[in-house]
Amino acid sequence: MSTKLPLAPINIGNQKGGQFFFDTQAAQQTQYPVSENLFSEEDDVQLSKGATLTKFFRCLPAILFYGTVLLIVYWSMFNTFYFFAFSNAFCTIQLLFTTYMTYYAYYAITSLQNNQKKDWYREYTLKMKRTKDTTHYLNWDDITHYVIIPNYKENMSVLCETIGAIAASPLAPTHIIVVLAMEEREQGGEDKVHQLMLRFEGKFKGMLANYHPSNLPGEMPGKSSNEGHAFRKTVVADVRRRQLRTENVCVSICDADSVHHVKHFEALNFKYCTDPHRHTRMYQGPMVNFLNFDTVPASTRLMCTVVTVHELSHLYNYKKNEVLPFSTYAMSFNCARDVGGWDGDYIAEDWHQFLKCYFHYGDKMRVEALPHPVLCYAVEGDTYWQSLMDRFEQAKRHALALIEIPYVLNKFVASFSSNVRPNLWRSLVLIVKVIWPHYIGVAHLFLIVYTPFIIALYNSSWAPFWADSQEIAVVNGPWNMLFQLISILSFITGPIMMSLNAYRLAVFVKGQEMNKWWRFVQYMLDWVLLATITNFFLAMIPSFLASTKMIYRQEFQYVCATKPEALTPMTPLSTEDAFAVVIE
Repeated sequence: MSTKLPLAPINIGNQKGGQFFFDTQAAQQTQYPVSENLFSEEDDVQLSKGATLTKFFRCLPAILFYGTVLLIVYWSMFNTFYFFAFSNAFCTIQLLFTTYMTYYAYYAITSLQNNQKKDWYREYTLKMKRTKDTTHYLNWDDITHYVIIPNYKENMSVLCETIGAIAASPLAPTHIIVVLAMEEREQGGEDKVHQLMLRFEGKFKGMLANYHPSNLPGEMPGKSSNEGHAFRKTVVADVRRRQLRTENVCVSICDADSVHHVKHFEALNFKYCTDPHRHTRMYQGPMVNFLNFDTVPASTRLMCTVVTVHELSHLYNYKKNEVLPFSTYAMSFNCARDVGGWDGDYIAEDWHQFLKCYFHYGDKMRVEALPHPVLCYAVEGDTYWQSLMDRFEQAKRHALALIEIPYVLNKFVASFSSNVRPNLWRSLVLIVKVIWPHYIGVAHLFLIVYTPFIIALYNSSWAPFWADSQEIAVVNGPWNMLFQLISILSFITGPIMMSLNAYRLAVFVKGQEMNKWWRFVQYMLDWVLLATITNFFLAMIPSFLASTKMIYRQEFQYVCATKPEALTPMTPLSTEDAFAVVIE
């Protein structure tokens, strides 16, 4: 076998940092040339927040959060009927939402287990035989997958585990090109690239590296600007060089700590080949951040469970739900190209990229679920306290996804004068989807803590002097009993179902070592003892901070989460199958 070593970096365009490495053996070229006008001058210009968003739209999340709390306090003092009506209605909605999530997540886990050994190429050939009109199908062997891995100061072991999981795919040598999206400001980044290319030589159709310059106009350092630069300056250029037919190119975004299932890219290839709407779709495997579930603090475990259960339930029922992509996802090259790639000035790049595509393509844009999990690590520092602080920093960054609210509102208003006019109801649903996870952390926590306090207050000698007998009767009447009933149901069903799903996921990811009865008891105690305080510090406070910052700040800092060393041990370079992670 000939040695594949990286050649000297080749400059792409005039912009500093547009560099990548070619392998010495080019992939087989197809007969379809790439258009010379993949990107126009207009496409390469990112959307500017300051030019489109108004101060009012940026204030809306804060108005909603602070307004809800103030309104609850006002009603509790001067109109207890409205107070209990709102409290019961909201807590009922939350109970139904939690029940829905845990119910469908349970069946989603079963579905993941049943899909472990599915032969996707066989499914493809069977579907080709069963389908009369296959004109919209693509040839299985013609698809090229570019996997962009944005990273900055990541542990070498984590990167090796991530790339090794991709290399374990049967499609890796013939279909997959890995793009290491590095930051130019990282010291030792070029050495890291060289080591990775040596370690995985011959494993992929190609390996490229892109170096994202710092301080580019209109960008903030972070995942979105990194992968956007890698796409525009490296992926596009490589597609041209290989003369690939762009319809056959799929682009995946992979977090530096994402461990793909061995059949992930085969399932993606199947979907991409057979989906007639591939250019208005994003493909998402459920993110399961359980790789270090047993070593992180209890509060982090709770948030891991909530996030994973939320993703599983919505993706399992994706045909009936509005789903937003999360963290690691895929889309067609044409779709990414048509919207100008990824914007460099947004933090929640997954949500933003979908919303950007939605307002470009209209109601046709959807998220499709993939049937294999993508494992990842939860935030974990060197000490218990550092792990909690790092998780708090990550929660603050996640809360900055609220900036998508003014983006959606501005784009929706602008759509009335454009050719693509999105559906009004669906746009409202998307707004709710963006704000609901943060609003829950504010309103629900405040209600479940504040309502019992009000009940006790009105039945004590400290009751408000203006409270008459009618107000006190409302507090001690059927509304109070209904609230207590809802609270009891929430207290029983929430912890039990969440703990059951956490237990099944832990066994699914970590194996039989987690199949101990006391694990379930441990997860139950986590919920009973820590759910409220976790919600306060990792949901409520970050939401208030983010909504407040949006009022007076235009730019935000992307803070990278601290991840542990990979669970897969490091092996020498000479090992043939180093770091291949296969989920049985």
